[in-house]
Amino acid sequence: MKRNTVFMLWLFLYGAVYWFGETMSPILGIHHAVTVFSMILYWIFLFAYLRTHGALKQYFLCVPENRKISHYLTCAPLLLMPLINAAAAAGRNTGTESAIPDMRTVFHLLTAAFLSVSCVIGEEVLFRGILLSVFINRCALREPAAIAATSCMFAAMHLLNTASGAPLPYTLLQSVNAASMGVCLAVLSIREHSIIPGIVIHSLTNLTSFCPERPETFDAMTDSAFFTNPELNIFIVCPLLYLLWGIYLYQNKKGWKQL
Repeated sequence: MKRNTVFMLWLFLYGAVYWFGETMSPILGIHHAVTVFSMILYWIFLFAYLRTHGALKQYFLCVPENRKISHYLTCAPLLLMPLINAAAAAGRNTGTESAIPDMRTVFHLLTAAFLSVSCVIGEEVLFRGILLSVFINRCALREPAAIAATSCMFAAMHLLNTASGAPLPYTLLQSVNAASMGVCLAVLSIREHSIIPGIVIHSLTNLTSFCPERPETFDAMTDSAFFTNPELNIFIVCPLLYLLWGIYLYQNKKGWKQL
């Protein structure tokens, strides 16, 4: 219990470090610069602490034992969202004038990409690492209940995006997608005893959804027009497909290691 409490304090510190970095970066005139530096230091110290106390495997923070590519073919459907994001981004860029971005733009894109992956690591450590493990081993919740609980909490966290000005329809759709993806990632973490495969899939999803045109796509869109946009209709279908695939992965438990 003491270890879980300390780990939760580390996660609180993650939020504090991120807030500090995002607050100080604009003061220096370089977006995300302080945040990137702070996050690098944070992850170095966190994983050093966990390794020293032997807590890595307890929370699935380890490399999966099975490293054969063929073993992960069942994860292929989880690449649906990254592929859709990439196709949508390619469609938006078709026909636009090509221009070589300046170094400042490149730097902003790189820092934003780093923060995107950093947030993925934090979310996977919290939801598919700590909380999932605690719910199963400490709270006497059965695996399906633990998967459902962490997925709902993951979806609820995305609702906080409205506080930063994100349109409500987009935030609701994002939360539904987060819940369904959370089911798949939780099942994958239990199956592999590792959050690494989930981090890879989650990172691909976030990185392919990042684009400078997003504010123009969503902020100017009225609530009534949002769900009639043909480009976004597929994102309403994806949660159902992800949920069904997560259930299939869980039921197909042959060869799984027991927790």
